[in-house]
Amino acid sequence: MEAGYRNVVLETDSMQLYWALTKGYNVASSLGTVVRDILGLSRACQACEFSYVRRSGNQVAHTLAEISKSYGGMRVWLEDFPNAIEQYVIADCVSMNE
Repeated sequence: MEAGYRNVVLETDSMQLYWALTKGYNVASSLGTVVRDILGLSRACQACEFSYVRRSGNQVAHTLAEISKSYGGMRVWLEDFPNAIEQYVIADCVSMNE
């Protein structure tokens, strides 16, 4: 939001999170807090789409989520990205050009 993005597609490899976001389910767990936060932020967007992508098709996001566990605070990458995801970013770029 701070970077000015207002038309977004949010992908998840969690079917439970996807259904909660698309159906507006009230999840009675820590996931419910995440769902409420995401839905609240999505209302500030001009367009916000939620998409389910199998983990095998979403290695960049999955690897970012895994390495983010080691960070103490929030991280945002707009132009550069961690070396740990380089191979997955390159593979995504190659597949988009095929």
